[in-house]
Amino acid sequence: METQKNRATLTPPYNSIPKLDRIVDIIGSRNLSQITTDHFTSRDFGKADAYLALGALRFLGLIEENGNTTDSIKKFQLSGDPKKKAVEDVVKTAYKKLFEAFVDKAPYEIEEKELINEFIMTYS
Repeated sequence: METQKNRATLTPPYNSIPKLDRIVDIIGSRNLSQITTDHFTSRDFGKADAYLALGALRFLGLIEENGNTTDSIKKFQLSGDPKKKAVEDVVKTAYKKLFEAFVDKAPYEIEEKELINEFIMTYS
């Protein structure tokens, strides 16, 4: 399993929102022990988008470098409020540094430029 130190070198996903929605649908609808680009290219993702999907899953801590799934991926098979809370926890863990940078502000209080600048400084 990846350590927090290894996760620190990962970069956030650069997928479109519709692609991220499809990724979540794909991983939430089946019990997978390993995920490869084939899981996405067989569902009309281009090869580049399939690699971006794997990168997103790695960044979120849902798969390891070799594509093996982590226990966290099971949270995406839940439904209703338990799924919403589980996904929130996964996102907060993956973007921990960003959340820590704004611990004294509510999300609606953060100016867009301030968030973008912090994102660039933290993840570039």
